[in-house]
Amino acid sequence: MNKRLAALLLVGLGGLAPQAFAQSDTGSADQVGAWFIEGATGLGLSKEAEESNLYWRAGTGYRLNQYLDLGVAVSSLHDGVANSEAVEAFMRPTFSLGEGYSLYSELGYRDEGDGLFAGLGVKYQLTPSWEVNLGYRWYQEPVSESRGDSYTLAIGVQYLFGQSNKYQHVSNYDFVEISVEPTPAVSKPAPVVTAPAVVALLEESSETCRTTIAMTDLDNIDQVYEPNDCNIYQRFYSYGHCEHVFDVQDVLGMDSANLEDHVIVQGAWLHLIAQEHCLTIDALSVLNPWIKVRVDNNKFVFPKEKLSLPIR
Repeated sequence: MNKRLAALLLVGLGGLAPQAFAQSDTGSADQVGAWFIEGATGLGLSKEAEESNLYWRAGTGYRLNQYLDLGVAVSSLHDGVANSEAVEAFMRPTFSLGEGYSLYSELGYRDEGDGLFAGLGVKYQLTPSWEVNLGYRWYQEPVSESRGDSYTLAIGVQYLFGQSNKYQHVSNYDFVEISVEPTPAVSKPAPVVTAPAVVALLEESSETCRTTIAMTDLDNIDQVYEPNDCNIYQRFYSYGHCEHVFDVQDVLGMDSANLEDHVIVQGAWLHLIAQEHCLTIDALSVLNPWIKVRVDNNKFVFPKEKLSLPIR
């Protein structure tokens, strides 16, 4: 039975891997694609244990995209009499709850006892590199059938390699991706007497290449999860498409007649939104004061959140 479970798990992982790698090559920044290390410690219970015992787990793996981690780990279970340390392989599907929180499940095979284990938990993204989690796991007869199943509750931490080098902190407003090609410098815009209501239009249609959707153009809120027909990180990595970049003084002259509500699409970052709409980060924060608070507290923007932007 153990061999059959292991084979099924490996076949499942093999089937998911090509799809996930394809997504990480062409997907959004949320689909990071990165190696990670992780550890967890907590309490374990079993049929034979009269009281809870220490449980720990340490592992490594690869994040294929924002939805799936694959990994291996070593775990230690103690039932009050026997100690079980073994290698385990797992896959971890993840579902975003917004505001940096995610719900995850876990399914794997442990190379001792009956082998099968599963888990459920919640995690929180502290920074692009660091995540913390709280998780429950069930191990099916990890030592022997007579000793029964084990159950654990543990606090863990995960570190993603290569993520911190993709970001730099700018003006306390946003995390900005460092492009491989240098970003062209933007000269200070000439003073304007009146605040214009229209920003420069892109050569590509904003219907298929966009970081936000105007509420007036929104037919269904699930449109924010529809893929763009372009790579928005290459398209909006600079202000090169803008005839004029609006600064704080420009937007201070705008009123409700010049502005409209937008919702953020999946994968968009604040600097990409600002650059698509030809606004400085400071100007974007004047129109949307909550941005500064969000980033200062190491939180990010998410799909469906609203921004006030100049009418185009």
